[in-house]
Amino acid sequence: SSGINAEYGGGRPMVDSQIHLCLVTACVMCAVGAICARWKSTNPVVSIVFSLCVMVQGTWFVHAGFLLYPPGMDKPWLNMMDMEAMMYVTDLFLIHFIFGLTFVLAVYSVFTVVITPILPAKHYVKHPKSEPAMYKTVPTSHNGATHFYMDSD
Repeated sequence: SSGINAEYGGGRPMVDSQIHLCLVTACVMCAVGAICARWKSTNPVVSIVFSLCVMVQGTWFVHAGFLLYPPGMDKPWLNMMDMEAMMYVTDLFLIHFIFGLTFVLAVYSVFTVVITPILPAKHYVKHPKSEPAMYKTVPTSHNGATHFYMDSD
């Protein structure tokens, strides 16, 4: 972390370096989340973490722009050499994570509790004459009828 800060933030004021260090942290976490999502694509926890990382990176990028270059002002509104401003920036970054986590968990909860029970259930049954990789999808409709859909032969 100090190596990245020394290379990337060299010669910048403390608060400016802290803003950019938080952005680099969000980018690294997003990259790790993307690798994990590619590795374990069916795990909902990995999807939630990856969504959180992408959302925090995007919102922090926009917020960092407003912190460094506020609209209608010639200079940043924070004192760039003040330790309290640096702590304020760190708190803002954590608030982005808290609100992001709250939002992602709320969306996940709505989909698992409200939306999923409404959707018709799908059963995946192995086709009897197919190779191990071939499957037949058997969705069951609400009236009890079963429709068969064959994968390509």
